[in-house]
Amino acid sequence: MEEVRGLYIALGKLKPSYREVIIWRKIEELSIKETAEILSWNEEKVKNTLRRANARAKTNRYRTKHIYPSHY
Repeated sequence: MEEVRGLYIALGKLKPSYREVIIWRKIEELSIKETAEILSWNEEKVKNTLRRANARAKTNRYRTKHIYPSHY
């Protein structure tokens, strides 16, 4: 439960395009092609944005963990 809360805190700190691609790819489990169609992006943009979003989310989760240690 605390892990999920941390994930949502980290997602909330992402810019909208990063949040969208993580939700479609990782939470809704859509393919790269499906995600590209929904977002009106090409597949390469989905891949690159997801890579950047994952890196930023990890950084945000690390920062959140140290700012709010009781959440983990």
